[in-house]
Amino acid sequence: LAHPCGVALSPDEKNLYVAETAMNRILRFTQHPPQVFHCSVFFQLSGRFGPTALAVSSSGDIYVGHFDFAQNAAEGRIVVLNQDGEVTNQISCPGAEITGLSLTPDEQWLIVAERSSASLYRYPLTPQN
Repeated sequence: LAHPCGVALSPDEKNLYVAETAMNRILRFTQHPPQVFHCSVFFQLSGRFGPTALAVSSSGDIYVGHFDFAQNAAEGRIVVLNQDGEVTNQISCPGAEITGLSLTPDEQWLIVAERSSASLYRYPLTPQN
């Protein structure tokens, strides 16, 4: 793996997602049969340095912190993917160096850790119907 950073499990715990920062992509590891894991490129990002943080909602939406260095980008980007690997939303935050993501237990908020500003940000989430 080329600089793996973030990891997250799917809600059914059948898939493990890994942010492979240096390759600018999200990998998916699936276990089938037991003790045998298969790896595939789930989503290939472009631009920026690479993904560094992941969070998965109970509905299976995957939040990806797409890191870049502060001198290269003015804002941070969080890409939201559905279970099929399609982009459903993008969230901007004040700093480009996203280092952590977490959903609150009620999944009403996304918490973002950002290095260049040494800040935590909280974003409201709209429930998916």
